[in-house]
Amino acid sequence: MLVPTPEEADALALHGAVLELCGFGLAASGVRAAAAIARHRPNRVILAGLAGTYDRQAAPPGRAVWAGTVRCVGIGAAGLSAAALGFAESDDVTLSGGGPLALSVASASATITEAEDRAAANPGALLEEMEGYAVALAAIEAGATCLMIRGVSNAAGDRDRAGWEITRSLAAVREALTTILPQ
Repeated sequence: MLVPTPEEADALALHGAVLELCGFGLAASGVRAAAAIARHRPNRVILAGLAGTYDRQAAPPGRAVWAGTVRCVGIGAAGLSAAALGFAESDDVTLSGGGPLALSVASASATITEAEDRAAANPGALLEEMEGYAVALAAIEAGATCLMIRGVSNAAGDRDRAGWEITRSLAAVREALTTILPQ
């Protein structure tokens, strides 16, 4: 199991599960996920942590959400993605377990308006996070399946951490993980 930050690791450490930090953001998480996967050679990689929601009704803060697809957003040129430029086969990676679309962004939305614009440009997107695409690529490259569960801590674009539901969100992720991990 991989988590981006020490705060998430402290809340999500479960008996019987190997847990490592993958780091914050696309670059760090891709490199560290690849290294952890090479060390442990798992058949399945689980990325767990926090995310923002584009739809507070469908995914309210305090809830855990399994993502079914992760899309890389914000890497490319002139507003075009790597796939649109012909440098990647796809900007999407299908994850194990089904669920909604998560946008894996290079920079989190700075405002609610920016988040609304991202959601409108990516119909079906429910979550905004910063590591999933890179971790999924590392897992697939190593022949492992990848699942991603995120605790919804805030509305995407809400940068005021004082109102975020971090503790409740991580507790929801931990509870969901206990249903699939050995105890």
